[in-house]
Parts: sequence; C-alpha cells; structure tokens
Amino acid sequence: MADTRLKGPNTRWLIASKDAFANWQAPTAAELNAGAVAGVWNITCAVNQDGSTFDLGDSETDDSLTFCQVAGAVNPTTLNPDIVIEVETSKIKNVVNTANTAADHLRYPGVEYFFIVSVGKSPSAPFAIGDEIKLADAETDWGVPVVGTGENIRLTQSPLARGNVAWNVKVVS
Repeated sequence: MADTRLKGPNTRWLIASKDAFANWQAPTAAELNAGAVAGVWNITCAVNQDGSTFDLGDSETDDSLTFCQVAGAVNPTTLNPDIVIEVETSKIKNVVNTANTAADHLRYPGVEYFFIVSVGKSPSAPFAIGDEIKLADAETDWGVPVVGTGENIRLTQSPLARGNVAWNVKVVS
C-alpha cells in the first residue's frame, strides 16, 4: 500500500497584508490569487514541515452558568491559534525567490499579517470558490535563526495572535 501524504504537496501557506481583503472573514478567490501586487504571498515552498504548526490551541472559556445550564458547562469565548512557521533561507540574498520573500517578511517584529493555510490542493494551484482556508491575524516577533550542523539555515517565526480568526472558511466568489 502506498504511503499517502496528508500534507506536503497538498498544502498552501500564505501571508497577506492587512489590506489584502475587503472582508477578511470571507476572502475571495480573486483576492487570494492576486499575489504580491495586492499583498498576498504564497510562501509554501519555503515552509519547513518539521518546524511549522498552524492549529487551534485551547480556547479561552467562560464557565459562569445561567440557571438553565448544567453544572460544569463551559462556553468558548476566544479562539487561540497556535502558529509557528519555520522557513528555509536562501544562500544568495539578493535574488527574488520564495525563501528570501518568506524570510524578509517574517524576520522582523511588529508587522501584522493574515497567516493562511489551505489543505487539499497543490501549492501552485489557484484558489477557487469552495476551497477551505484557515486564517489568523497575527503580529510577528523577532525571527529566530535555526542553525544545525550539516543543515540549511532556517528562520523560525512564532507570531502573536491578534484575535481575528476565520477557521475552516469557504472561499467565496
């Protein structure tokens, strides 16, 4: 039986400027496909699988009860995305490539981006109506170099979530 990958060639990682979407809760295929001119960068081919995560951690909750709720009922209040992106760096710094683009955008602190992951299509496939994405607004911290003997140098970014989360959203028009 063949070993089928769930991620890897079927995953897209993007970062987008805060102005890339008219409505960040319902991004359109045209906005996601607009590219760097509109402030959307596909950094998939620079993202290292082993050092990257894009998931939801434990939600903030409210455990106060009404008179109709059973004891122990908990209501989620805020989603907490857990984002760590480790990107490859390029040996040649003065060329335009995916590694340099990713590292340039993720190296410095204090920049807000929408971090986006989509599973199901190849990194080069255009977004289409009905594709599903996970999107989180987050602010970069200092990128941390990852250096190991006999390995390529990578950069790790652990951005701080800013509260705007659209999880498992279908791409519209």
